Parts: sequence; C-alpha cells; structure tokens
Amino acid sequence: MAHETYGEAAQAADRYGAVQDDLELFEDDEFDPFAADVDQPDDEAEDDQITDLPMMSELPESHRVRGRYDKANYASAQDALRELLRGNPARRQVLVAIIDACNDPHTTSEVAQVVEGVQRDNLSVYTPLSLCRMLETAGALTAQVPESSEEEVDEDGDGYLEVKEPREATWTATDAGLEVVSELREGNEVRELVGSASESPYRDIYLRLLDFCAEQGRSAKEVGALIDDDPLVQNPRRYGAHFIDGMEATGALVWRDKGWHTTELGRRFLAAERDEAAVAVVAE
Repeated sequence: MAHETYGEAAQAADRYGAVQDDLELFEDDEFDPFAADVDQPDDEAEDDQITDLPMMSELPESHRVRGRYDKANYASAQDALRELLRGNPARRQVLVAIIDACNDPHTTSEVAQVVEGVQRDNLSVYTPLSLCRMLETAGALTAQVPESSEEEVDEDGDGYLEVKEPREATWTATDAGLEVVSELREGNEVRELVGSASESPYRDIYLRLLDFCAEQGRSAKEVGALIDDDPLVQNPRRYGAHFIDGMEATGALVWRDKGWHTTELGRRFLAAERDEAAVAVVAE
C-alpha cells in the first residue's frame, strides 16, 4: 500500500518469516490424525468410546442438561410444547403428527414410518428419534425402553456379553401433549394472530392468501405476485413471505407437493371468517 512505511513492511516480512518457520516444523513431522494417542493408555481410550445413548428419562437428574424447550423451564409441559411448536414452525406438522400417532404406543420404527409420510416433501435433518426426544423433553411423549436382550457366552475361557437385539423405545403421548394437539385443532392461534394489533390491518391479505392457496399449491413467487403490490402492504412494507410465515406458524398453511397449501384448519378459519362477514352484511 502507498501509505505503508518501510518499518511496517519490515515487520510484516518478519511475521511472514516466523509463520513459514512454524509451517516447516509441521512439515517435518509425519502426522497421522488416526494414530493412537501415545499419552493415553488403551484401556482409557476404550472407555471414551460411547456405545449407546440413553433416553432422557434414563438419565439421572444430576446429568441432565436443560434445553430451551425442557418442560422444567416452564410452568407446565403444555407451555413447553407450545413454545417448541412456535419456535419450529417448519417441523410443527410432523411433531403434531407424532403426538397424534402416539396416542397409541408406537415404537421408534413405527414413528419413523409416520415421519416419512409427513415429511415426504419437507425433509429435515432431524431423525425420527431426535424428534421423539425433543417431544419427550417438552413433556409431550414418554419413552419406555426394554431391557437389553443379553446372553452370556463363554468362548476360550473368556466370558463376555453378546447383545442379541438393539433396544428400541416405545413412545406414548402424554395427556399434556394430547391436550395441546386438541387446542391446535380449534384454530385459536390463527384467530389470535389475525386479530392481533400488529396483524389485524392485514386481515384481508391473510384471507386472500388462504383462499389463493386453497385452490392449489402456490409457490412463494406466486404469493408475492398476489400480495406484494397491494396498497395495504406498502407502509409499513410487508411481503408475501411475511404472511406465509404467519400462516405456517399457526398451522393454516403447509408446504406440500412443491407448493403452499391451505390446511384443513386454515379452510375452517377461512369459512368461519366468511360466515361472520356475511352475518355482518345482513345486519347492516
């Protein structure tokens, strides 16, 4: 650089030379990242290997780390589950489906089939077991883990335990979980959002969105073309994505078959709003 002094340039060169010397030290060593740690005995290294992860319910209280949606952080398991669903709108549908399915006990494998069906068009990094553990932590599911099927076998005089079958948990919905799912079906969250002080000015926009997506699946671009130029969303500025997010978070919209679709809950809300509007017109 033009303003760089000779002294600054010299200091930079010295630092570069020091780095080069350090690199040469590493180049001289034959480093194998997979080599055994010579400072750690073999028996200690083996002890560090985790062979199985317990269910949350199996851990002693002193070893449990409370997550954001742990029921212990809330006044009730219902509140924890509501926050979990509110904080994960994209996973809301599958989480609710798991709770609903586990009204009758389901093994992890059976839950996986439910998850696969729901998430066919909305894949997730969460495994079915991870989703179940999230719900267990929030108090929406309980897990029953059978004893390991072990048989002692003695070969060449050395006794050891051979695990015949992996343990698979059975998941059952709690009363708290089923209560929240029942509330969600009533559509209170949609009404509360659309009737809130910040969103009530956009009531007609929400209704148009639900009506638009009830006809067929719509892309975000199509929703933007419907909403973005409307005078209602110019000041303060709002875009189609804002209204999609609100309806997804409350269960009125869902992503399926590469498009946004109005759910049954959204259709009921839309019909109820139309009925109220018709009554108001007659009253006038």
